[in-house]
Amino acid sequence: MKPGSAACACPIRPAVVCHALIPAIYNEAVKKEVRIYRSFQEAEEAEAQSDMTMTPEERVKMVIDLRDRRHPDAAQQRLARVCRIVKLERS
Repeated sequence: MKPGSAACACPIRPAVVCHALIPAIYNEAVKKEVRIYRSFQEAEEAEAQSDMTMTPEERVKMVIDLRDRRHPDAAQQRLARVCRIVKLERS
């Protein structure tokens, strides 16, 4: 399946960066960053500040990227439909 083709109908990502490219993205280099703090509290505060500056779109993108790395075919799978019929007791 080629990205951008009619067969590639990924609802989450544009056709340019879709699930068809996951094997290439999975082995992509990770940006390495080192930060030195004087205490654990200072490190936690800096991490919390960093998290607060992220936009909702960046947060969703991060979750989707992590999900795609762990479950490359998750975008194609669907949730199972579950139904229950519960009879209520009359009082």
